[in-house]
Amino acid sequence: MAEFFDAFYEKFLPDDVRIMSWCPTADLLLLVSPEDTISLYRTHPKASKIWSLKTVTRSIIKLVTWCPNGKEVVIGYEDGSVNRVNAAYHSPELVPCWTPNSDDLSPAPVTSLVWIHFEFTKKHMNIEGFDADAFDLESALPQLSQKVPAEPIPLIPTMKKRKIQLPLKPTQSVEKQTLLFIGNAKGQIQIILNGIFPIGSVNIHEDKLDPIVLNISVPDDISSVQVLTKSGKKDNNFVLHVVDINILEKMKEQILSISKIQTELNYLLDYTTLNLSVLERHHESYCKRTMKIATKAADYMEQENDQANAMPEVELTGTLAIGSVTENLRPYFEEFLTTQNIKIIDANVTFSYQNSLRLICEHILPACERMQLELSKLMGYSLWTQRYGDFLETDSVQSSIDHFSDLIARLHEFASDLNHLATTFQAFIKWITMITIKVSDDDSSVEAQNESSLCEDPELVLEFLNKDFIKDSLSEYFVPQTPKKANAETLSDLLTKAKQSYYKMLKKPSDTLSEQIVVTSKVFFVLKGILLDQQPRDNVISITTVSALNQSQNER
Repeated sequence: MAEFFDAFYEKFLPDDVRIMSWCPTADLLLLVSPEDTISLYRTHPKASKIWSLKTVTRSIIKLVTWCPNGKEVVIGYEDGSVNRVNAAYHSPELVPCWTPNSDDLSPAPVTSLVWIHFEFTKKHMNIEGFDADAFDLESALPQLSQKVPAEPIPLIPTMKKRKIQLPLKPTQSVEKQTLLFIGNAKGQIQIILNGIFPIGSVNIHEDKLDPIVLNISVPDDISSVQVLTKSGKKDNNFVLHVVDINILEKMKEQILSISKIQTELNYLLDYTTLNLSVLERHHESYCKRTMKIATKAADYMEQENDQANAMPEVELTGTLAIGSVTENLRPYFEEFLTTQNIKIIDANVTFSYQNSLRLICEHILPACERMQLELSKLMGYSLWTQRYGDFLETDSVQSSIDHFSDLIARLHEFASDLNHLATTFQAFIKWITMITIKVSDDDSSVEAQNESSLCEDPELVLEFLNKDFIKDSLSEYFVPQTPKKANAETLSDLLTKAKQSYYKMLKKPSDTLSEQIVVTSKVFFVLKGILLDQQPRDNVISITTVSALNQSQNER
């Protein structure tokens, strides 16, 4: 009589389970519910949920698989996309891993995911008296700030500040590299290095068969890939493809050298994009606060005189010129621009000014300079045409360097203009505070109100009233101008152009490798009696017999 293993633990889960996957290195279990909620459980000593994540995509989850190191999971969807999740995060996020071509009107669902090791040991030459780190320029640069940038103070006091998290800095890990194979229902296979970089693709599509990738198998030497497909047009017709991917092994050192730089560049791009978004929110904050001063002045002027065309900048310019306040503006100073309100406005606006400058000087510019350094390494590779000529073009790398140089130059211009704006604003605040004090002082004489010492920097105050009181002199750095001005692109547009140039530059390695990945053989066969659409899984679990064998036995 057969003996059964004893169940050592039992736990009733709150949700049904549609997909489950065990971590290859730890006692972790990933579960997917029918509602596509992903949950990670630790199973020892008892099952306990670590985190739960609801996917934001509308597409249905088809497959999940673990990275060989047990730290990451990839999720394949019905729309053909694949996301990556770092299981080590307490609050995990979905990160795009692969997205189908936007031109494809009917993307195929993911049908197979295989993630394997891609080992490589680089040979180190020990030359006596030579310091390998002597030319390491990165060590001479200041450390990139890991301090989370401050968000602007909310305009409405009851609103909470947005919580942001800097991207995780890539570590100089000695862990093995990996290859992720993604198969879909159109017979297409994508090869992703480390779950991040697309380095090649295979298309085994045939119109007469319309193959659906069922299973991908990779041997230890990674010289070839066996792909089992099922015909989408003929029931029970299967094809076993053998794909030669020996080029990946042959070009392994070049692939990994470029991917190492690409890892750093991707991190720096994410870091810059996040900090630039915070910079844009600070700009929006101080603009709204300064313009609110003008809006309130216009409201008070219209209350005093309905027929008047409210022009607060003109009224305040007159006040600056003669040193006295008109009757139209007196309630404005008495009720709204109190010394307490001025202090609050000053503190909030100055907070955004200072943090904007800090973002540029401590976060964005250092990241851009490091990107220039990494791109210069790729430039060096591109000049080594014998080894990297098939992967990098010098002109393409130079184009990326030029785009980031334009962004850096524009950031320096913005920092200079913002610093000057902060100076004019402080002169305005100092003057407006003195006006408020004079208005609120009932015992002050007319002579006291007309004292020349009332405004110490009239030129700076006048400049603020003309350029930033009802306008936004820095809008050209954040809002596209109409008509477009020469050399006045927004920071966001410049970063987008730099990204596009960068992605275009690194598309060549994938194209080069894809051209040399070919199908070397095919084996057609029929499996009678097996209807995959009636099976609980899309993969063929085992094959015990084929029709040709049955036919030969019957003939005997």
